[in-house]
Amino acid sequence: MYMTYGRITIALGAAKDAFISPRWLTKIYVLIDIGCIVTQIMGSVLPASGNPSSIELSKKVLIGGLITQLVALSIFILNCWQTHHRIKRRPHYELPIDPSISWQNHFRVLELTTLLLIVRSIVRAIEFLQGTDGFVASHEAFIYVFDALPMFFIMVCKDFGVTKSLKIRHQVTGARWISDEQKWVTSTDLTSGISTSEKVAVLINAQGRINKPMVPKIPGFETFAGRVVHTAQWPSDLDVRGKRVAVVGNGASGQKILPNLLRQAHEYIDEEKSTFGTDGAAYREYRRELERGMTNKYYGWTFDEEAVIAFRKQLLDAPGYLEAFLRQDVDYLEKGIACVSPIGIKAVGSTEIREVDIIVLATGFQDGFYPRFPVIGPTATYLGVMAADTPNYFQVLQAQGNAFGGSVPLHCEVSTAYIARVLRKLHRDGYSSCSPTKKVAADFND
Repeated sequence: MYMTYGRITIALGAAKDAFISPRWLTKIYVLIDIGCIVTQIMGSVLPASGNPSSIELSKKVLIGGLITQLVALSIFILNCWQTHHRIKRRPHYELPIDPSISWQNHFRVLELTTLLLIVRSIVRAIEFLQGTDGFVASHEAFIYVFDALPMFFIMVCKDFGVTKSLKIRHQVTGARWISDEQKWVTSTDLTSGISTSEKVAVLINAQGRINKPMVPKIPGFETFAGRVVHTAQWPSDLDVRGKRVAVVGNGASGQKILPNLLRQAHEYIDEEKSTFGTDGAAYREYRRELERGMTNKYYGWTFDEEAVIAFRKQLLDAPGYLEAFLRQDVDYLEKGIACVSPIGIKAVGSTEIREVDIIVLATGFQDGFYPRFPVIGPTATYLGVMAADTPNYFQVLQAQGNAFGGSVPLHCEVSTAYIARVLRKLHRDGYSSCSPTKKVAADFND
């Protein structure tokens, strides 16, 4: 809530309208939250000693934390209300955002949610004073109303105008910059086959990196007469009960999907592997050997071009994956698939066709560091966000927009924050377009 308030206020250029600066508000309130959490922990731990003085102290600590929380929330809602009404008195043309954006809804939701949290804190205080046998503690309705409802309001209760501009079941097929009009022309295809075009002032390519499933190039794959599904395009009507299923790929998706498929498919187990049930050492050695067989090596580069460090690809936390290979109805192809026939698959080095009804592709996605549609204009990238001499074109998580490792959500947030600052400057200062020069792009890339 505090961060949302700060972002809205900064986006509206209204930092001076608040009596607590957005720059400091989040920091102050995070510290207050930490303090309240500490009081709750102390209030829970102190009574465990059984000492009457400790029990009495825990009550005072908890009450102090609740009072602090009530005061902090009251100040926050007053700050929101003041900022909201001061901005509302401004002429719309002074606001550095599109007038069609319903910014007031953001403030209304924040104010309503804060009010609910204030009531929640009062109810919590009453619950504590009444004890575990009191009316509040013995009725779960208070938990649903004062815990779930504020979260509902802050996240999903209001439509901020996103759905009015959102177009689903569309595929962008091209984009071209028109210098005379200072506009991008985008072309899209509908699922119905109708092509449309639209002129926009700014084009932000935020298609992501994992949006086009990878289909392995295996000889004869197109001849398979059964059903082929990719984990990223899972059909709701797929039924694997009683079917023979081949899972291609043992990465993150493969390790998650196999145990879940086995819960649905019919089991054909003739006898239990009693050795593993009675000999723990043999079971552990089998698992180690299984892991060694599935583990491969890949290379990552350090800043020193002469140094190369080898890493082992570890198995992910996928409960039931290793255990699946102990079953007689599961087989693992160590050398891969040589070809696919209409009725099944053949392993490398084998002449046997393994008959299957369904092939599940857990093979990941194609490289997504470039646009999936023709973009006439971009050249060298700058900061992984813009393109040299390409006006009003931005990208998120594309070429050079994702560091070697690290948090992808953080990279996306940093990129979008930079784009937002550029767009605010365009709107505020009256520019029709902007783009980095080839020189600064070359300096960045060098």
